[in-house]
Amino acid sequence: MDDLRETRFALWWLGIPVFAMTITLLAFNLAGAGGSAFPALLGQLPALLGLFAFHVLVVGLLEELGWRGWLLRRLLLVRTPLVATLIIAPVWFAWHLPKLLSDGTFAAVFALGAIVNSTILTALWSRFSGRTALSAIAHGSFNAPIYFMADQFPDADAVRAFSIVVSIYGLVAIAIIASNWRWWLKDPAGGEDAKLAPAIAA
Repeated sequence: MDDLRETRFALWWLGIPVFAMTITLLAFNLAGAGGSAFPALLGQLPALLGLFAFHVLVVGLLEELGWRGWLLRRLLLVRTPLVATLIIAPVWFAWHLPKLLSDGTFAAVFALGAIVNSTILTALWSRFSGRTALSAIAHGSFNAPIYFMADQFPDADAVRAFSIVVSIYGLVAIAIIASNWRWWLKDPAGGEDAKLAPAIAA
């Protein structure tokens, strides 16, 4: 319940889904996905909201209980935040590998996305003292717009757009690391309930 109370009152967290959707729309536009089709998407808003709820409450929450809530928490006891993040990324990628085998280009972009999103999620999870609900919101916000938009446009456009999204998130990840690089290289916590230093600005 602490997770739910904190996410309810941290109003700026609502910016995460808005930011993710904006970046995705921009990426599909840049990928040549036909700007004239975007107004029609407003009529599918209920479907988007339903998809978002699924990716936050089911996919995001269940995965984040494992990736950040369990694995990251334990890795930070014995590894620096940067190394812990780089360990989680390939494990996360391997978890999705069966559905990536049919498209090598998409799989390569997804692999980079796993590194980028692991970095962002490590920062969020650490900044808010291990609040899994926030990680689930961010996870779902990454997923839902991509899945929604990919269903509206040809596969080639979707892969190009996904590449742009990952590139933009990559710049965000680099900025997060650069803004507090000493934290990313700090010694392991070594305690079961170690206090994690802020990784991003409040």
